[in-house]
Amino acid sequence: MVHVIYLAIILILIGIIYFLFQKQQKIKSRAEEQIEQSQNETSATISETENRIKEESETKIKHIMTENSATIAGIEESYEKKLGRYEELIAYLRGTQRSEKTFAVYQNLTAIRKILVQSKRISARQMAFAGNIIVPARAGGSDFSRADIILLLPTGLYLLDTRKYKGKVFHGISPEHAQGFERLIKENIPSLANGSEETLVMSGDRKQRDGNQDFLRITIDCYSDLAAPIMQAVPEFRAYLGNRQVNAERIVPVLYFMDDSADHAKAENFSEKEWPLICLNQNDLYQMISQELDREEWIFTAEKLLKIKRLFSEFKE
Repeated sequence: MVHVIYLAIILILIGIIYFLFQKQQKIKSRAEEQIEQSQNETSATISETENRIKEESETKIKHIMTENSATIAGIEESYEKKLGRYEELIAYLRGTQRSEKTFAVYQNLTAIRKILVQSKRISARQMAFAGNIIVPARAGGSDFSRADIILLLPTGLYLLDTRKYKGKVFHGISPEHAQGFERLIKENIPSLANGSEETLVMSGDRKQRDGNQDFLRITIDCYSDLAAPIMQAVPEFRAYLGNRQVNAERIVPVLYFMDDSADHAKAENFSEKEWPLICLNQNDLYQMISQELDREEWIFTAEKLLKIKRLFSEFKE
């Protein structure tokens, strides 16, 4: 009888354990279903949210682009202009590196200004200069006009084309004014036309023959129409300033032969043309400036000279 009771209790316990196991499996299965359903719902919600945010963002961006299209176009145009300015500035900086020749002219002009200021001819602000100035040609494109030095005085703007040669310089030789140079011209410039001018540079250096005897070798270089570049630059500089509301009718071209010899006899001028003005040495340059300051009409104030100098210093379109 006792055995029967024990067996019954064991069976009841086994039944309870089985029931609990089945219930746990059902709960686990239901939980997994709910988790999967929740994941699917969450995934769908995330996807919908992403799509909604994307659509809203695209709509807002289109709205912003529409409302600010003019501003954006202006920014793009401004950027392109700045990029162009930077490229021009790089080219300008490359062209404004001071050469030894330019530095020497600066020294000459600084010395002349000091004399004029001390003699009370001008104030220091009434004479300014800048080197290696480049302006775009009126036709646009890649063409430029250049001046080695611009000299600013109350009497006008002076474009200096500086030349420095090793040897004796004869400037302005022409068929009409070739006395004493007929044979030299015939041998070196057989096709010299009427009205044209040549610049001859005669240099010599000593050589040694095989027998150790020295001899002097003479070299003659010919330069046709040396004044043409600075003459052609005058209307370009005038147009450049005119486009910036600066009336600079008096722009004077100057051809300056730098002469560092003691006797100032390295260059001679035979030209009879009115323009450009010819300066054969530093003393000629001083005399030219002094004579210009003697003119009765002073057209530029010190403030106007400073403005013009800034226009050339700040490379603008």
